[in-house]
Amino acid sequence: MSDEILVEAIGGEIIVRLRGTAMKAVYRKGSDPWLTLAQTIEDRDAPMKLSEFRVIAWEAANKKARELGWIV
Repeated sequence: MSDEILVEAIGGEIIVRLRGTAMKAVYRKGSDPWLTLAQTIEDRDAPMKLSEFRVIAWEAANKKARELGWIV
C-alpha cells in the first residue's frame, strides 16, 4: 500500500494523496510541535473509506514531518 500513497511537502504543508483517486489530506505545520489537519477530500470510488485513509495519511504525514525536522 505504501507505493499507493504520495506524500509531498510544499511550504508549511504536507499533502498526502492516494494514487489514482481524488482522496487527499492536507496537514499544516504550526507553532505547536504537531501537525494540524487542514483539509480532507473524499473519493467515494476509492478502494478504502475516508476513515481508513486518514489513519494512513496521518502516519505518512508524521513520517515526512520527522524527516523535515518539523517534529521529533
